[in-house]
Amino acid sequence: MRPLLRAAERMVETIGLVCFAAMLLATVAQVLFRYVLEWPVLWTEEAARVLFLLAMMCGFVIAQRRGEHIVVDFLRARLPPRPAAAVGALFDLVVLAFLLLLLRGAVRMVELTWGSAFITIPWFTSAHLHLAQIACLAALALLVAGSLVRHCATLARPVPTR
Repeated sequence: MRPLLRAAERMVETIGLVCFAAMLLATVAQVLFRYVLEWPVLWTEEAARVLFLLAMMCGFVIAQRRGEHIVVDFLRARLPPRPAAAVGALFDLVVLAFLLLLLRGAVRMVELTWGSAFITIPWFTSAHLHLAQIACLAALALLVAGSLVRHCATLARPVPTR
């Protein structure tokens, strides 16, 4: 299972990096064409926006996998292991519920925007962007569910007696 997770993590990192680099290139091209050559290329702005969103979604997954999301854990860090695990499990449940709600909305958006193409990139529909959102939200939900299982395992361990 670990090699599969590592391969999936590398794939998400690669996709995120490629999207970020392509976004940067599209943005630089947009500035050069518009202000240096005085010949605006219309698709660069829309492509940069789409690539930014894709890179950002990959970044969410990478940060969750590495435990690098911003967390205010002032209280939880000072709790003993079992109460800290209970707070962590509660937090995971709230986050999981929120992700599932977002996932439901993303599925609905795919249905509603399937035929809605971008103006300057007609082969790319809004639904494609929402499909990427679904993939990232599903990955986030799986990672949070894994964290929930770990917190519950901590709670299920017998309390050591003295």
